[in-house]
Amino acid sequence: MNWFAFAIAAWVCFGLEIGLRELLLLRLTHYTVAPSFVIAFLVFIALHASQRAVLWAAVMLGVLVDLTGALLLEPREAAVILGPHAIAFLIGAQLVLSIRGMVVSRNPLSMGVLALIVACIAQIVVVAFLTVHKLYGDPIVWDASERLVSGLFSAVYTGILATLLALLLIPIAPVFRFSHPHRRFGNP
Repeated sequence: MNWFAFAIAAWVCFGLEIGLRELLLLRLTHYTVAPSFVIAFLVFIALHASQRAVLWAAVMLGVLVDLTGALLLEPREAAVILGPHAIAFLIGAQLVLSIRGMVVSRNPLSMGVLALIVACIAQIVVVAFLTVHKLYGDPIVWDASERLVSGLFSAVYTGILATLLALLLIPIAPVFRFSHPHRRFGNP
């Protein structure tokens, strides 16, 4: 895989996610819902790259998401917890790796459905991690049920976004020089 092209595309995805968050944000009663360009990009990479490249990309993207998202603490402070998104993205990428031989990787709907699933898994893992942190005394301002429901609605939004984003990413896939030959039924 061309890591330079990956870095540029990841930078663009992070820029879109951070820059367009307020524009794409939906407010549903008590929940805020926003799509994730980064998860959509991760699923694209997981559908096309070699297993080693996918796992490294998942960890890198997860660490960057952890570093760019501060959590509120009780006395009006903020903190960064490194790890929840990195592990969540790693688990989601492994899921895509295990089933990518059974999906049509050049179909935008495949990318959309897999992005929805990966976003759901990521939200569940992140909520579990941060809830454990809260239970063991960290002063995180945290409502697990609200965050989980918002995350699951955001997963649907991410799936829709990934389907549309696939229309752009699939034609430029040769730029990434993926070395993974498309194999069938989960062979690495």
